[in-house]
Amino acid sequence: LFTIFYSTSFTLIFTVLAVLLVITPADLINQALHGSAGRQTKNIFVIAGCYTLTLILVVVIYVNRLYTTRQLIDDIPKRFVPIKKGDVPGRVRRRIAEGLSKGAVLAWQSKPKARGPGGGPILSHPIWGEINHPGWSPPDSHDLPNVEYAAVMAELPYIIEEKAVDIASRQASPSPELASRKPCMSLARYISYLTTLGYVDPIVGELFVKEYEKCRFWLAEVEGVGEGQFRQLMKVFAGLLRVM
Repeated sequence: LFTIFYSTSFTLIFTVLAVLLVITPADLINQALHGSAGRQTKNIFVIAGCYTLTLILVVVIYVNRLYTTRQLIDDIPKRFVPIKKGDVPGRVRRRIAEGLSKGAVLAWQSKPKARGPGGGPILSHPIWGEINHPGWSPPDSHDLPNVEYAAVMAELPYIIEEKAVDIASRQASPSPELASRKPCMSLARYISYLTTLGYVDPIVGELFVKEYEKCRFWLAEVEGVGEGQFRQLMKVFAGLLRVM
């Protein structure tokens, strides 16, 4: 009901305003055409020119307002964090600056301030020691930081299969399907199958299967794969790929 009332009243008022705006130039033009002083063509052009310029100015202002409004709406949300001077009002800027300063103080105070025996300087190494959890490589490792061992071990059979298929495709009579791993074939059976094809050395293949099953199943379920066991597995895996 409110929408109907609003639309109707707006249309009515707009129509009345348009009629009132048209009456004045129409009356002036009529006087210039049929006035007691005779036909005054010059006045007609002056009136028409003034109202035309006014109409053009109104259109320009209206279009500029529409464009400005659209730009302001498109900037919500802003493409950057408005925290600099001029982006937000002064009071808001001061509140933001206070919050940033408080956060900086808390960050500094939360840093470990432990000192050595006798109040000496801060230790060069972290006070919490070395971080090394089973199943993950240490975050400060120089070559393998933050590596999940289970995810890497899950990819090893696919890498071996890719290597075997590549070897089979480069044979005198290419047969990539022959070296492919069947869906129901375990990794141990697949390594044994590649051994019968001559793609894998029996000793290296047996050693890899032993290390893989130890890390993949026994250690993962009991105590988790440690960094040493994982590096040993990857060392044997690299040797397996070299002899294929």
